[in-house]
Amino acid sequence: MNYLQKFSGDNQKMIELLEKIQTDGVRVIDNFWESLIAQGAGAFFGAFFAFLFGGLAFFIKTRRDRFLLHKNSLVEIEYLLNDHLNDVAKNSYLIKHDVEILRRENLTYDRLYELRLPIGIELKLGDLVIINKYSSYRESILRVNADFNKINTALDAINNFAITHDKKVHSDNFKHLAEQMETINKLLKLLIDETKTLLAFIRIYMTRVDSLKEKSINIYKLNGYREITGEELEEELEKLNKGIDQTMKESKEKIKGAIG
Repeated sequence: MNYLQKFSGDNQKMIELLEKIQTDGVRVIDNFWESLIAQGAGAFFGAFFAFLFGGLAFFIKTRRDRFLLHKNSLVEIEYLLNDHLNDVAKNSYLIKHDVEILRRENLTYDRLYELRLPIGIELKLGDLVIINKYSSYRESILRVNADFNKINTALDAINNFAITHDKKVHSDNFKHLAEQMETINKLLKLLIDETKTLLAFIRIYMTRVDSLKEKSINIYKLNGYREITGEELEEELEKLNKGIDQTMKESKEKIKGAIG
């Protein structure tokens, strides 16, 4: 009896299903494909937007890192140029002092100091304007350092000859070396002007880099800044020279106070 009831119930379900198919068509199958397409589309668009925003975040981070590398290199160059001004002044003083010694045909143990140049700093810059100016300045420093090495080598040779052979060095050697050092000292005056000009340019350029007005919505702007005018450069050079004069004045007062 239970079996007949179950059979009758299954037939009733089958009849209802056939009637529904006849009325709605193949709606049951349509629902399956719609569900499948909806789920597939949701997964696809989810992955697509995740990729899109991930790529955007990577681009922004890369752009920011490159900008910071450029900006930090500008700061490093600014410190470098200040060091060069001090080193050129020290070498200029040594040259004047040693020329007097050499003209009296005496030996000196003073040696000129090479100007420091960081390796590959120009590769960290992102603006061709700055790269060209720094590269030109770098060549000037390399030439000066080469001259310093020649003078130091000549001084070593004279000292070694005098000590090794226990003989007086010919006066022409002292005269020639003194003349060479005086020539280098003239070049150092030109180098000071070149260093100051580049330093003033870098300072103005850095105000451009830090200015939101200059960058607008491109906060990680690497190049294409407004051109620095001659008037701006002259004004910045005047400020720079006043600062240097003030520092030298304070140094002289400290030395005078220490000596009494």
